[in-house]
Amino acid sequence: FGGFEEAAAVLGLLDPKIPVVVASFDYPFDPPRRFEFPESLQFAPQAKRAVRETLVGINELVSALKKRGDVDPTRIFIVGASFGAPFAVAAAAENHDLAGLAVVHGFGDVPDTVQAILETKWAPKLHFLARPLAWALSHGAWAFLQAPAPEEEARKLGAGQRVLMVTAEDDTIVPRKNVDALWDAIKSSKASHQRIDLPGDHLRPGATDLIARIQKLVSEWIEKTQPTADGVK
Repeated sequence: FGGFEEAAAVLGLLDPKIPVVVASFDYPFDPPRRFEFPESLQFAPQAKRAVRETLVGINELVSALKKRGDVDPTRIFIVGASFGAPFAVAAAAENHDLAGLAVVHGFGDVPDTVQAILETKWAPKLHFLARPLAWALSHGAWAFLQAPAPEEEARKLGAGQRVLMVTAEDDTIVPRKNVDALWDAIKSSKASHQRIDLPGDHLRPGATDLIARIQKLVSEWIEKTQPTADGVK
């Protein structure tokens, strides 16, 4: 699950070298790509519904995959990138049947992350008003959405699960403290974990070379993850 791209477009960029079944679905929410305040607030009810429906949809997708004859139900992994990472973390935390979780350019403290993004965007025009307005909007929206906090969900990951976190060393979108907040939560869970810091910036649409590199890392990590009697190794 990626940012806000259509799933078909994301899956079309993947070229795994190991035999896998790759599955996803489009988010049940398709607002204008550009956020404009206050016009975009009209989409808030749809966004709240989409958060719930996405989490339910992931559980239903996992159940459907388990029923397939060409899928090993003990080796189902979920991958979440950027704004798709919170959904992936929550799904893995609530469903310990998922063998592993790969978090790509993920983060904790979502409202603080959104505040930083909005503040950077608004500062050239709003100056000193950018920070308080960004704080009010990001924290108010997060309270309204009632979405699971990724850093809280990450602490629920189980002993039979494995986590890979891939971060951007020069991330100009997500503050380092928010990346580390999620990583600290993952480390405090019972899951085994590994972190890889890659040179470069945050994932953006069209970054095919970076996507290919990350996909190779994730594929190799999945291939090394073997089931054991007690879970995954």
